[in-house]
Amino acid sequence: MNIKQIQYFAAVVEHGSLSAAAKSRRVTVQAISKSMADLESEVRCDLFVRNNQGMRPTAFAEALYEQAVPVLARFSELEEFAARC
Repeated sequence: MNIKQIQYFAAVVEHGSLSAAAKSRRVTVQAISKSMADLESEVRCDLFVRNNQGMRPTAFAEALYEQAVPVLARFSELEEFAARC
C-alpha cells in the first residue's frame, strides 16, 4: 500500500466513479483502475461494488476511508512543510 493508492482510493470513494476520480486527480482512468486493482489485491478484500451508476464502497472500504482521511491530511501537511524548505 502506498500513498498514491490511498489518494486514488479516496478520490474514487468521494467521486463514486473511476472516471470522475481520474479527472479530479488529473490522471488516466487506467491509472486509477490499476491502482484500485493492486490495492484490492494487497488488502485481499473487495473495496467497491461496481454497477451501472458507478462504484459504491464496501463496508471495509468505508472503514478504510475513515482511516485514510486523516493520513491524507497529514501527508498533505508534510508536503507543504517540505515545499517551504
